[in-house]
Amino acid sequence: MDPANVIGEAVEHEYVFHLGAPTWGELVAGVWSCSPCTERIDSQPCDEFCQILEGTVVLTADDGTVHEFGPGDGFVIPVGWAGTWHMPVAVRKTYVILDPAPSTDAA
Repeated sequence: MDPANVIGEAVEHEYVFHLGAPTWGELVAGVWSCSPCTERIDSQPCDEFCQILEGTVVLTADDGTVHEFGPGDGFVIPVGWAGTWHMPVAVRKTYVILDPAPSTDAA
């Protein structure tokens, strides 16, 4: 989460289960939680599957499409998606990210 794009105070926690760089890109899976806030996403950098464990996420795309997700809901945010990720309450989720262009930074 880029602090420059966050409205509110985002207190994040994360546990990464797997971090690997297969030949087709970087795969990351883990559990993430955050306090209530809103994040502006100008262009989602990678495909991400999320499953909400606790809380509520409201995704509003730049075209005005709104999706609300709660405990048990799974969804994908595709690469290139633009909009806002709003958490009116604290959220805990599992995630799997596939980034076809992994960073060269050391983990």
